[in-house]
Amino acid sequence: MYPSRVHDTAGIFIHRHVQALVEAGVDLRVVSPLPWAPRVLWFRPEWRQFGETPREDVWEGVPVRRVRYPQL
Repeated sequence: MYPSRVHDTAGIFIHRHVQALVEAGVDLRVVSPLPWAPRVLWFRPEWRQFGETPREDVWEGVPVRRVRYPQL
């Protein structure tokens, strides 16, 4: 769980720790799990927002890779 454009408060406490590490000079990247569902389920807003979340992003200067896992 890590903040994204869709869920900007998700995992905010983790992001604060990551920011502190970056400020201390640590070079890091975040890997965050993200539910995946087939497009046929995107009629429901909660599934659509997961599907529209980019796989790679930069959140407040921190590179984030979102690894999708199946969830139905």
